Amino acid sequence: MRHAASASKAEAEAAARAGDDDDDTAPEGWTLEAGFGSFAAPRRTGSRRYAPTLVPLLERGCDDVLEASTREGVTYRVFDDGWLKGGPLLDIDEKNRPGTRAGNGLRAGRYGNAGEGAFGKADLGPATARLELSEGILARRGLKAEATLSRDLTLAAGLSLDYGLKLQGGDRLYTATTYGLLRARRGLGDTGAVPGLTGVGPTLSVRQALTETQSPTGTIEATRLVGAAAQSGASRHGSSRNDTLVGLSWQTRLSPP
Repeated sequence: MRHAASASKAEAEAAARAGDDDDDTAPEGWTLEAGFGSFAAPRRTGSRRYAPTLVPLLERGCDDVLEASTREGVTYRVFDDGWLKGGPLLDIDEKNRPGTRAGNGLRAGRYGNAGEGAFGKADLGPATARLELSEGILARRGLKAEATLSRDLTLAAGLSLDYGLKLQGGDRLYTATTYGLLRARRGLGDTGAVPGLTGVGPTLSVRQALTETQSPTGTIEATRLVGAAAQSGASRHGSSRNDTLVGLSWQTRLSPP
């Protein structure tokens, strides 16, 4: 979840600003975190069987301008109007881990499911709205859209929560290739794919700062397939319309506090 580490980034930015008061020559806002995570997602869209994986994690950022992550991809802010920000992105599908399969049957660990596009983020006071549009590359096809509305809460003793609502969708090609609606390719008539909303559900991230540099994070994204995705061969065959990601990660901040 792209907003899962927002609490730690805010802490790093505050620390960087504090450091500027003492040393104007210090690097501004750069952060570096490394660690590992264990995640579980359906083996393919609609499956009741989950595939657990252990993956390395590396995150690099500079203030709120550049964010690069082995888990989620890269975003680069090119405009900032105070409450509204945006720029290009390289997106990686979190649920298509090595060892799992997308709805099109391609093994993500071999071919990769990613996209390139743009993002926009709006500060709505207590909440943050984000929209991402990306055109598929590698195994993914079509235009994917993802919108989230989230809120951060910082509690006592280094505990922080990030919760919200996510909506996913795409054009006809994305719906067809992702959710197994490729009957036309096999001469079986219309694919049944239509552009629009494909999934909706809550997101939750819980992060506990144990020390200034060590912090475990628990993540869950519970997506309910809707529309053509819910009626697809992928979800019917797997007897489930739920497409949920759960994970636990441990990261260490390597940049100076």
